[in-house]
Amino acid sequence: MGLPRDKDLGQFMHCTFIETGTRRGNAIKRVSRAFSFITSYYSVELDKDTYKQAVERFKDMDNVHLWNGRSTDCLVEMLRLAPEPATIWLDAHDDEHKEDGPIPQELKIIKESGRTQDTILLDDLNQFGVRSSWGRNCSVEKATSLLKEINPSYNVFRFVSTYENNKKKKKKTTILVAQLVSVDKGK
Repeated sequence: MGLPRDKDLGQFMHCTFIETGTRRGNAIKRVSRAFSFITSYYSVELDKDTYKQAVERFKDMDNVHLWNGRSTDCLVEMLRLAPEPATIWLDAHDDEHKEDGPIPQELKIIKESGRTQDTILLDDLNQFGVRSSWGRNCSVEKATSLLKEINPSYNVFRFVSTYENNKKKKKKTTILVAQLVSVDKGK
């Protein structure tokens, strides 16, 4: 899917941006243009050729750190290196996680890291519970429960916004947000 509009996204941003599912790097590029206070970016891409394109795209940005591999293999190191608090955008897809996508495992990795102050955004909520999609066994309830295991104080809610797709058409997106209500954003 896609990141919500900049005016909506700002309320979720910290000085560090972590992303699973780099693709061509459009999210990093957009976030870096819209939010000058963000100082570092960490992202992982599964596809080797797409990863190489992203490396080329960001070769002049020393604050962009890219990994090639499965998000569930790279996220531990990304979280270890990234300053806290961060905005974590979970948007990875891969064939290894055919039943429920990588999100449940990514959330377990975040929990095991001990990070409790991050804002976590789960993309592709429309794929949760859909029989023919990678997320058919992942439910909003399961994701919410995993988020609350990371931090019982999280306010977990659905957020509906729009984004512009590759054909410049506005599309609706629904994400699941886990956010502490009174966290200093580090702006």
